[in-house]
Amino acid sequence: KNFKLLIEAFSMFSEEQNSTLIILGEGDLRIDLEKQVEALGLSDKVFLPGFVDDPSPWFLTADLFVLSSNWEGLPTVLIESLDCGLPVVSTDTPTGPSEILEGDLWGILVPMNNAKALLAGIKKSFSKKHNPDALMERADQFSVKNISLKYLKYFETILINNHKTND
Repeated sequence: KNFKLLIEAFSMFSEEQNSTLIILGEGDLRIDLEKQVEALGLSDKVFLPGFVDDPSPWFLTADLFVLSSNWEGLPTVLIESLDCGLPVVSTDTPTGPSEILEGDLWGILVPMNNAKALLAGIKKSFSKKHNPDALMERADQFSVKNISLKYLKYFETILINNHKTND
C-alpha cells in the first residue's frame, strides 16, 4: 500500500496546511510507519487507528482519500470512498485506479513512488471543486446490481450470437 510514500508526501503538505492524516488498517509494517511518523515529528498529525470493519464513517468525515499503492487489482476502497462522495487521489498502478477514475475524470491520478507528484495531486484536489453526487453516481456503476446487469447483458449477447451462428 506504500503508506511510507503517503506519510512522506503528507509531511510536506502538513508544513503548509494544518491537517491530519489517518491511515486505517493493520499489518506487518505498522512499527516502521510509527517510526517514520515519529522521525518526521508528525505524532500529533498522523494517526494509525488500526483495522476497522466499516471505513464509511471515516470517509464521511474526511476531506480527501489518498491511495498510495504500487499495486492494486480492483481497489474497492476507491469505489467505497467515491460512494461516500469523497474526492480521491491515487497512484496510477498498472491496473485498477485509472479504470475506476477513468483517467482523471473522477479523481486525480499520479505516478507511483513519487512523493512530490503525490503532494501535487493532493494540493490539486484541495484546489478543485468536487461534486459529491457525481462521485457517488460513479461509484454506483460498480454496484452489485449494475455489474450483475452488465454480466447478464454480456452473456445474453453471447447466447444470441451463438444462436445466430448455429442457424
